[in-house]
Amino acid sequence: MASEFPSVELHSAWTSWKATFKRAYESTEEAALRKLTWLENHAHIEAHNAKSPPASFALGHNDFSDLSNDEFQQRFFLGKYRDELEVNAEVEVVEDYTAPVANVPEEKNWVEEGAVTSTKNQWLCGCCWAISTVGAIEGARFIQTGNLTELSIQQLIDCDLTDMGCSGGLMSQGFTYDEDGTGLCSLEDYPFAMHRHWFYGCKRYMAYCDPLPNTKVKQYVNVTNTEDDLKAAIATQPVSVGVTAGAMTWQFYAGGVFDEGCSVDQVDHGILAVGYGHWDATTDPTFSGDASTSMDYWLVKNSWGSWWGIDGGYMRLSRNVGHEETGGSSCILTLASRPILKKED
Repeated sequence: MASEFPSVELHSAWTSWKATFKRAYESTEEAALRKLTWLENHAHIEAHNAKSPPASFALGHNDFSDLSNDEFQQRFFLGKYRDELEVNAEVEVVEDYTAPVANVPEEKNWVEEGAVTSTKNQWLCGCCWAISTVGAIEGARFIQTGNLTELSIQQLIDCDLTDMGCSGGLMSQGFTYDEDGTGLCSLEDYPFAMHRHWFYGCKRYMAYCDPLPNTKVKQYVNVTNTEDDLKAAIATQPVSVGVTAGAMTWQFYAGGVFDEGCSVDQVDHGILAVGYGHWDATTDPTFSGDASTSMDYWLVKNSWGSWWGIDGGYMRLSRNVGHEETGGSSCILTLASRPILKKED
């Protein structure tokens, strides 16, 4: 295994990256492996950014730069979920709901409107489904009440027995978890532990937190898989979506508009769609690719920490570029759902 860097500049970049992300390896063998992986990833990033003609999005180093793509996929995805489950009878499901498209604004950004909480980091817990579910409920609650409060992700991980905690789940199933109409506690009262509390974890923690008003799900809507319907749904509220996120291009996304197709049977990650609009490279000083690039996009919030992506954990996915028949960019059209909350006095 080679231990020398091809250049002083690369050695400096590696050293700087380790300092930024606070890496300290347990052995010289581990350090050598991680250095080699970092170099391989660096070469991939550089090759992508040097494409001719340029891609519509850029790649860059982040917290995942010393992980191979296989390691990355094993740690950060939707995981397993149970099939053929009975939906909670207390929660009405509106199947294949088509939202009205009249008067839908050309741009929407729920982050700017104050409906989106801070970026989360799922770490080694496969709870992207829970983070997306809770984010959608937080947004719906803000729209209903004007109150933005971070709600408990851990409550879903521990108490939703339909899904599988840190081993995976589905956002639509997360909306049906609240069997007795309890509602969600705040994140502060029921904090994220990055693992599932087994045995009496749910009962124990629920005994010490008070669920907040206006957090009970009355029904959820499955958004039909067209770009117009997803646009109309996002204009209404933040929407939980599933995507195909296993490629190295997702691992190192760093700007621009991500434009890749998908395979529907490879949807492996749950995120939150929080807006849409039109992007022009000439107005984005962080983008180093083709300055003439101009595309419609979906704005999505990820759960890989604030070091990933743009603006502290976000991504632009391409829209209106011909991917609709195959599920949209990264399959964003295939697994979209949004909660409707019970109205409380």
